[in-house]
Amino acid sequence: MGKRGAVDFREGLGLLKEAFQAEAEAARAKAKAAAQPSRPPPPQRPTAKPTPAPANNAKPKKTSKGKMPNRAPPRLGPTNVPPKPGRYANGVLEPVRRAPAAAPREKTPAELQGPEALAYVASRVDLSALRGEAPLPLAIPKSDVEELELSLAAGGDILLERPAPDEAGYLVGFDFGTSSSKIVVHQPGAGGLAYAVRAPGDLCAQEQGRRQQHLWRSVVWYDATTGRFSLAPRDGAIAIEGFKTGLIQATGHRMSGGITHAQAAVAYLALLIAFIIGDHQRHPPAGFDGRSHYSRFHFGVPVACKDEPGCADEFRRVLAAAFEVAPFAADLDLETVKAAHKRATADLETTADSPFVLFEELAGVIAGYKASPDHRRGPHVIVDVGASTLDVATFHIPDGDHKVLVFMSAVGLLGAEALRAARGADVPDPTFRAACAQHTRHVLSTTFLRKASDFFPQNGIPKPLLFVGGGRLTDVHDELYSNYPKGLEAPRRTPAPGANLRYDADTDFARLLLAWGLAQEELDLPLLKPPSQIEDEVRRHHDYRDRYVDKDMC
Repeated sequence: MGKRGAVDFREGLGLLKEAFQAEAEAARAKAKAAAQPSRPPPPQRPTAKPTPAPANNAKPKKTSKGKMPNRAPPRLGPTNVPPKPGRYANGVLEPVRRAPAAAPREKTPAELQGPEALAYVASRVDLSALRGEAPLPLAIPKSDVEELELSLAAGGDILLERPAPDEAGYLVGFDFGTSSSKIVVHQPGAGGLAYAVRAPGDLCAQEQGRRQQHLWRSVVWYDATTGRFSLAPRDGAIAIEGFKTGLIQATGHRMSGGITHAQAAVAYLALLIAFIIGDHQRHPPAGFDGRSHYSRFHFGVPVACKDEPGCADEFRRVLAAAFEVAPFAADLDLETVKAAHKRATADLETTADSPFVLFEELAGVIAGYKASPDHRRGPHVIVDVGASTLDVATFHIPDGDHKVLVFMSAVGLLGAEALRAARGADVPDPTFRAACAQHTRHVLSTTFLRKASDFFPQNGIPKPLLFVGGGRLTDVHDELYSNYPKGLEAPRRTPAPGANLRYDADTDFARLLLAWGLAQEELDLPLLKPPSQIEDEVRRHHDYRDRYVDKDMC
């Protein structure tokens, strides 16, 4: 071959290598195009708008170990609020921001229940408003004034001549109430005759629109000019009421018209004591001897007061002072009352010469109840709705002459007059009813949770409800306590006084039950074992009822 047709070996090898590389690249491109499907090109985004931030739930890209992420540090402050609080945003955990809770709606008075209702009523009822259903008279007929003065003078003279009682004489049951007093004179033996002392027409109390002839208004008049007390209104004299409430609340030092409640109580009781003795001599009913002398006065105090030594002692001091000044009732002045009350002591010992004995009001009610034809033994509940107070107690009448166990007792200003005052203060009736229910629930709960399991609701043991007092006739009290017999498994009873008791037909006989019971002989008045002397029961098993009051007893 010539020189022009000849090819250098190295140059031919390079050309061959290039041809092989070109063929290999073409084959790889063809295979790659066959393995991947074609996809549409991405849409063109406008350059004017910023690129949106990646979603919060997007997973961060993995970085190689030991390298820091290539991102800006997080901004702190109110602008760094993630769309979903409680998640990490830009490396910062934001707190969950919830809307503030709505303020609790204040209950209306009609919605109050339990202790709230009781506290609400207590804050709205003014003690000074408890003045009786009818207004006090400004004057009474001259004939009634003369009769009062003659009986007061006669009683004072008798007590001056015979200050000591006569064991063979007549008994006086004196129900000293917060708004009115009831008095029964009883002659033991010879048929056991008894009569209720009548009050002058303008001085007797009115309840539920009816005049109660045997209910003496608990009010005394004081003339600051002459310094004299009287049972009837006089020109220039002021009326003083509510003094028994002051004694119950141990606030006998409280002033009314310049007179303490204790002094007013001494004057009121002294005047009535002299009137009773003098009127009995001047106008003895048929079968009674007007020349006889009194044997003893029996007074009643609430069980809760008797269980509190300070309260009972103040009653004894007041009664001792009243009997000391009763001989001067026809011309009773403030200085005489003050001196007698200051000298009086709370002597607990009762002797043959003691003119009075202090009993629990419950003992008098039980004595009157035992004298009625429908009495029974066993557990009982009593609800005494007076003009001003609501007294609730649980007790057990045993067989024989054993003491009556009083498991629990409580008294509150929730009577008929308190209801009237509450209505005047715009207290809804449901709220007042709830307050009475709470007052009763406290007594019942304490009884069957701590004292006596016999009072469990619907346990097969009848527990009669004694429903007494003039205030029971209100629509609120009557409706409330009409539901209790279902849980107590016994009917609601209002015992009647004994058949030998004479009283005006227009008077509610249940109002005289306590006075009639207190007028019984001392041996017939049961002895009570107060709640403070009764130990709590030891429960040996768990009972589902030991933490609530049954719905049928509310």
